[in-house]
Amino acid sequence: MTTFNFTMTDDQIVAGIKSIGSRAKSIRVDVHKTICAITNNWARAGAVNVAAQRMTELLAAIDGAHKQKLVNWCNAFCSFSMEKDDNGKEFFRYDPAKTTMTVEEWAACKANNLYDFTPDTPPVAFNFQQKLKALIEQAEKRMKADPAKRNEDDAISQAEIDAAKALLVAAE
Repeated sequence: MTTFNFTMTDDQIVAGIKSIGSRAKSIRVDVHKTICAITNNWARAGAVNVAAQRMTELLAAIDGAHKQKLVNWCNAFCSFSMEKDDNGKEFFRYDPAKTTMTVEEWAACKANNLYDFTPDTPPVAFNFQQKLKALIEQAEKRMKADPAKRNEDDAISQAEIDAAKALLVAAE
């Protein structure tokens, strides 16, 4: 077992990376097994309220980056909707029209891995030059606008616009 600390040797770092990789995979498997067990218990016992409660508990425990995956999966396979109570706490509400789960529906749950069902969103690019160019255009337009349509916070000088344009040229 790898012991993690802030002063690990290179060999400990290599062992730590391997450990993280295997644990990351196993936690995903464990989460999927848990949601399948929750739905299996629902299919066998018919207690949709318990299934919604257990999914809510998992929602509170799961890594924040994966909460939307759980919400999407539960909506698609369980007809659960994520809502917030009066205190802002998130919970799953079951659909009163869907209180049972068949063996076939449970098989579909098991076959659709939570982490594959909703693909990861790709990182959003930040095009600095494009945003700066748009900001300069917006400032120029605002500076030329009718003074009656501006307020005291619209303090844009030509020197500022020229400096921004110089920055844009330097960045290209």
